[in-house]
Amino acid sequence: TKAADHLMECVHDFRIRLKNYTNPNVKKKGKNVGPNEVPNHITIFVAANYPSWQETTLNYLKEKYNPSAESHFPENTEILQHLKGIPEIKPFMKKLMPFVAHVKTQVAEKGSSVLESHLPFCESDLFNINKDYFLRSLDLDSLDICEASSYHDQKLVADVCPGKPICKFEKRELDPIDKSSAVVTLVNIQPCTPFFKQTLNLYDTDTVEDVILR
Repeated sequence: TKAADHLMECVHDFRIRLKNYTNPNVKKKGKNVGPNEVPNHITIFVAANYPSWQETTLNYLKEKYNPSAESHFPENTEILQHLKGIPEIKPFMKKLMPFVAHVKTQVAEKGSSVLESHLPFCESDLFNINKDYFLRSLDLDSLDICEASSYHDQKLVADVCPGKPICKFEKRELDPIDKSSAVVTLVNIQPCTPFFKQTLNLYDTDTVEDVILR
C-alpha cells in the first residue's frame, strides 16, 4: 500500500540522515567537523497541508498535466509566466521553480498521485502506530511526532510538506529517576546464529517492552 511504501521510504531516509549526523563528512572554516554525540531521540516533523503557494502550484500543474504528452507538463517558461503573477506565490519566487522541478521528478518516479495536495492517509497516525518500528530500525530510545506548523523554529521546518517529513536527532538526558542503571550482557549460547552477544543498560523504570526495543 502507499502508506506502507511511504513508511519504508521514511525509515530508509532517516537511517541515512542518522548516519550523516553521527559521522558528518564536512569541513568548517578549513577544519574537519568531529562526529556528533550518538543520539537517543528523534523528532519527526510532519505537515497535513502544503503552504498556500505550493498548493496553488500543485493545482496548476495538476490542471496542466497531460499523461499522453512526452513531457507531461508545459515548458518551464510557460509555468513561470503563469504563476509569477499570483499574489501568494510572489514572495516565494526563488523557491518556485525548484519546487516545480521536484514535483516533475516525483511524478516521473511515482505517478500523477504526487499532484494531490493531500495524502490518502494520515501521516502522523501512520508514524504514531509504527513508533516501535522506527525506534528498532534506528536504534533510538524515544520519538516525538510534531506538526511543523506549531514548531517554534520555522526555519528548520520550512520545507516540510505532506509526504516529505524531516527529522531532528538529539541526545536527551535521562530523567533523574532513570539515571541509575545496571549493565547487563546477554549471550546467545546457540551456535551459528547472529546476535551472539548484546550489552545494554537496564534502568529502574524499564518495562519488558523497553528492554526488547533497546
